[in-house]
Amino acid sequence: MPQFAEFAASIGLSELQLLLGLIGLLLLIIVMIYNAVRLRKTEQIEDVQLEPHLDKIQEPTFNEPTDEARAPEIKPDHKIDSLIDCVVALRLPEAISGQEIQILSAPIQNFSASQVILEGLTESDRWEKINPTETYLELQLAVQMASRKGPIGVVELSDFFAKAQELAEQLDAEIDLPPVQQILDQAKELDQFASQVDVQLGVTVVPLSGRWQQSSVMQCFANLGLKKSNRHACYFKYEGEKKLFEVHSQDIDSSSDEAGISYITFIMDLPQVSSDSHVFQAILRDAQTMASQLGGTVVDDAGRPLLEEAIRAIADQLQSLYHLMHEHGIAAGTPTAQRLFS
Repeated sequence: MPQFAEFAASIGLSELQLLLGLIGLLLLIIVMIYNAVRLRKTEQIEDVQLEPHLDKIQEPTFNEPTDEARAPEIKPDHKIDSLIDCVVALRLPEAISGQEIQILSAPIQNFSASQVILEGLTESDRWEKINPTETYLELQLAVQMASRKGPIGVVELSDFFAKAQELAEQLDAEIDLPPVQQILDQAKELDQFASQVDVQLGVTVVPLSGRWQQSSVMQCFANLGLKKSNRHACYFKYEGEKKLFEVHSQDIDSSSDEAGISYITFIMDLPQVSSDSHVFQAILRDAQTMASQLGGTVVDDAGRPLLEEAIRAIADQLQSLYHLMHEHGIAAGTPTAQRLFS
């Protein structure tokens, strides 16, 4: 290309120098476009109000209860736990206000589908979630290594580390990053453990004959103290502020009472409730009460009558699973278990 060589010579550059300059300019333009797209996506994510959902349980439609009958919304206070979190430490050069930290850390807390937890060490030597009126000497950033969706992937983990490094640079802090492969291995082990104990136990009540009227079922729900979730079409049984189990049926339809209801299922999410809550016994008690009130029988997942021998076998299996969780340091019903099995 003689014209290219002549142009390079006219501005005092060699062909190679001019070519490298043009390549650099092109890369700069690409980086600017990429950053603009990411910024736009971040702004869009911040504007969206996401509704929580249940992954494993299909939710039927129930009659809308009064406000007094609604179950309370309970939001656990998540804290960093190295058993399930990948933790990155940031040592600050001096005490920094929580307000400044919140502003600078906003991008990393919105970067991914996984929740990022940020805690700071106060001057009174206490770790806590960032308070804008407090000052902090050190920070801990954490991302959960596994959930019911599976273990964290290398792309998401690498993105988290990159964002943590950006925050460290902005705060002029020293950063301790664990090895990527080590975290990926821990995440897989955590996911394998979780799959062993991730049990949802179902007990069903069916009519002795025909179907139940919906109005009779709703009255029975009220008698048993079942409360409707504020956001989900399911009924829950609570003990104080602790959710014990849920009750549902695909047959229930708020628009008609004529079709009738052929079954009611009680579901216990084992990792979400503590072993001392005696949830299985509570399910059996309420299921038997419902069967008595409506004229039905209690059966297992295969539709067989739930006999005493089967009940004892289930109880023994539940205790084995509770023991396994305790051995791993993640006891059922704890905030750590509730996060892992979310």
